[in-house]
Amino acid sequence: MVGACGDEDFKQFSQLGKVQIRKVLTAKDAFEALDEETFRCIILDVKLSDMNGIDFMSQLRTQAKIQTPIIIYTDEEIQSDEIDDSQRYAESIILKSSKSKDRLMDEVSLFLHDVESVSPKHSGVSESFSEEFKSFEGVSVLLADDDNRNVYALMHLLEKYGMSVVVAKDGNEVVKAFSENDIQIVLMDIMMPGIDGYEAIKQIRGTLKGKYTPIIALTAKAMSDDRDKCIRAGANDYLMKPVEANRLLSMMKVWLS
Repeated sequence: MVGACGDEDFKQFSQLGKVQIRKVLTAKDAFEALDEETFRCIILDVKLSDMNGIDFMSQLRTQAKIQTPIIIYTDEEIQSDEIDDSQRYAESIILKSSKSKDRLMDEVSLFLHDVESVSPKHSGVSESFSEEFKSFEGVSVLLADDDNRNVYALMHLLEKYGMSVVVAKDGNEVVKAFSENDIQIVLMDIMMPGIDGYEAIKQIRGTLKGKYTPIIALTAKAMSDDRDKCIRAGANDYLMKPVEANRLLSMMKVWLS
């Protein structure tokens, strides 16, 4: 399902297949919709009648703790002092033009595909396999990744099995989030802004509560010594991206037990 905040006509999404669109015209309505339903993507026109688009995204991320990918799609000029904030919260910024609808379709397709690529339905996770993971209910996971597409895709998977997910998008946030939350397992992206995943793992291991918490390192790099580096830093195990859902769930089950 795709959420659309603004007054644009989104009939062209019918060609993506079974995609449902829920259109709202105000930030208030958007927050209510997000509270009622789960969306895979938000298309945001920054000229909402009741709130500035930057403020809407900020509240969405920081107060509501919603990590749904956002695509800004607008004909409003974005001021230079707003660009950094827009890029901080949104995955893409598309200014309306003769070619913009095609690009919008491509961007939405990417998010829909990314979620499906790690969801049980599309990764060979059968119903009997799903039964095996009932023990995940209520498990608290710290997900450390600065790529919003990866964050949303993995959140979609983990929450499907009843897990509670805390997200951190740079190494310093990871250490802070770990200290402030009751975390049972950490999924740690290695290449992050601030301090990298290696250093974040070391700092977590240096705390009393982090001494025995399972940490699974995730990395897009394919260097032969990556696994050894992760283990030396203090990770329990290692997975390469793109993450395969059944491998991740199996690995998490081993370390949580």
